[in-house]
Amino acid sequence: MIGEADLLFHNRGDGTFEEVSKKAGMEDANRYYGLGVVWGDYDNDGWPDLYVANDAGPIISITTNATEL
Repeated sequence: MIGEADLLFHNRGDGTFEEVSKKAGMEDANRYYGLGVVWGDYDNDGWPDLYVANDAGPIISITTNATEL
């Protein structure tokens, strides 16, 4: 079964949001079912990293500085 794509939104700080999934490298073209999401500083660089667990699919991870989105 095909699920909905995982989406990541960036707060522009002016009351609007921008959808940045593809730009951030976490586009879910296969539309796996998302099971869970967690933020944490996994590489100890002081910036939060994002991990998305998908059912029957790969884990999507983003290790980036917040200013790059």
